Amino acid sequence: MNKIFRNKNKLMKVAVVIGALALSPIQPVFAQSLYKAEGSSVDKATFNGWNIYRTEACGSCHEATGGGNVSNPNLLLSLKSQTKEHFRRTLIDGHNNMYSYSGNKTVVDGIDDLYAYLKGRSDGAIPAGDLTELAQPLYKVEGNRVDKATFNGWNIYRTEACGSCHQSTGEGNVSNPNLLHSMKNLTKEQFRRVLVQGRGIMYSFRGNKTVVDGIDDLYAYLKGRSEGTIPAGDLTEMK
Repeated sequence: MNKIFRNKNKLMKVAVVIGALALSPIQPVFAQSLYKAEGSSVDKATFNGWNIYRTEACGSCHEATGGGNVSNPNLLLSLKSQTKEHFRRTLIDGHNNMYSYSGNKTVVDGIDDLYAYLKGRSDGAIPAGDLTELAQPLYKVEGNRVDKATFNGWNIYRTEACGSCHQSTGEGNVSNPNLLHSMKNLTKEQFRRVLVQGRGIMYSFRGNKTVVDGIDDLYAYLKGRSEGTIPAGDLTEMK
């Protein structure tokens, strides 16, 4: 009897779980966007796809627009239903009068980017003609967590003793400038020249490989500090 009772209890628990799942709303899963387009500006990967399309003479068969001709298919139509895997197989294996690109490293390495570009064209989101690359954000920050490059910039700032002149906060003192002010208008190229060539009492870091190799990262960190989005103190890297 006890055994039967325990089994009934188990069955009831399972039924309750199944019922709860049935009543719970199903949460939609959103796929990451295949491409980003703002007018004629696109993300880096899609921009690379466009470059591959034009430099590898895809337009010699499918026209510069991808619209095809009497001998070659209209990619704007075929990409509406073609999966990335199908697209990959077509380029690698060839298809009918479409020869194989298996020996072309530029195309093989960039198949995903090429697919994104052509998918955007077929969706009507990416215009025909020349494209430009969307500007990437200089840094990412969430509280005291920053992206990898900016985290490296902060590490350079503290390990190369920049704070000995400009304070750990970057606010400077009577002898050295407040970086939170100067970085508001200093371009990356100007920042690079100051660090490499030196200026006034600021000596050159030309011989310091850590600083020279990490100038862009250091610029991103200090720019974030000057904009008030990156706090003073210890930071952690976003994972």
